[in-house]
Amino acid sequence: MDEMPDIVSLRRRYESQKQQLDAAYAAFGAAVAAAERMHPLGSCRKEWEAYDSALSQTSQAQRQWSHLSSHLGEVSDAQARIKQTEGILSSLQKELGSMQTKLGMAAWGDFQSMPTSELGRKLAPYYANLLGEWNSCGTSPLGKLKRQHLERIVSKTAQKVGESLLSGGDYRLVSESALVAEAADLLERKKEAEEDLESDRRSVSLAGGQSDKTRLEEAKRSMDEQSRNLQALAQAYGQAVFDQIDPMQIKAIVGENAFRQGLAIATLKGEVQASAQAINRLEGEKRAQELEAQIGLEKERLALLEEQRKELDKQITEVLSTISSLKRKAFKYRGGVDG
Repeated sequence: MDEMPDIVSLRRRYESQKQQLDAAYAAFGAAVAAAERMHPLGSCRKEWEAYDSALSQTSQAQRQWSHLSSHLGEVSDAQARIKQTEGILSSLQKELGSMQTKLGMAAWGDFQSMPTSELGRKLAPYYANLLGEWNSCGTSPLGKLKRQHLERIVSKTAQKVGESLLSGGDYRLVSESALVAEAADLLERKKEAEEDLESDRRSVSLAGGQSDKTRLEEAKRSMDEQSRNLQALAQAYGQAVFDQIDPMQIKAIVGENAFRQGLAIATLKGEVQASAQAINRLEGEKRAQELEAQIGLEKERLALLEEQRKELDKQITEVLSTISSLKRKAFKYRGGVDG
């Protein structure tokens, strides 16, 4: 059987009022607890000690969560920078690959014109034999074909030469100053990116990486649990103070705001009680109506049984009459002698 709409509405209102009353008790308890440290009220000390201990534990849990949250944020930022820096280094590496070839070719030109210079002496292991073959090609068709072949060899060798020049710092000996400046800029940018990458990787490694997420989740659960416990103890303390301590004493020791909170609680408490009484009345009326409906059904059943009883009485009378008639006939057939 469906509940009456009025009862459903009242129950919702009652639950809402009850939640407001619980929250009001908790806020009142927290306000009075702060004053209790400086000016003891003389009552409800046990409830206050439980609340004060929980307050300390909750504050500690909140600080731990805040620290871990900030720390994890720094780690996440570092991880994002690592990914970005790795991308930058990959791009720089491609630029350096191109730069190696450019430097190697520029160095080949310098070696051709100044094979005995400081740069030329360093390039001799790469280019000396090539230069000899290059100069011996001549202008004949065969010589031109040989020189084309040598150009391909020089291009491949230039990559190795450029790599050697960059790794040892000898690229500065190349005569093409603009190319040298570009190479120096690339190397400096690569150095800075590598230092940034190393720094961020070290930070992530020291922080424990992904394990911090688990610790943060555990800290959040602990903080939430402590907060719920604190709320419950604040409510219990506030209710104890409201029930046991005179409002004027609250006003004198804690202050006007706490006194007004107490007045608000009294109003809410009256509303909760009124809603509870209204629910009880409606539920009682509903139950009475259900019982009255059941009584009506029982009456209908009784009436049916009465009718059945009358019919049975009639049948019994008829059966008894039949038996009496049969007895008389049996007596007659025996010649009027009984037994």
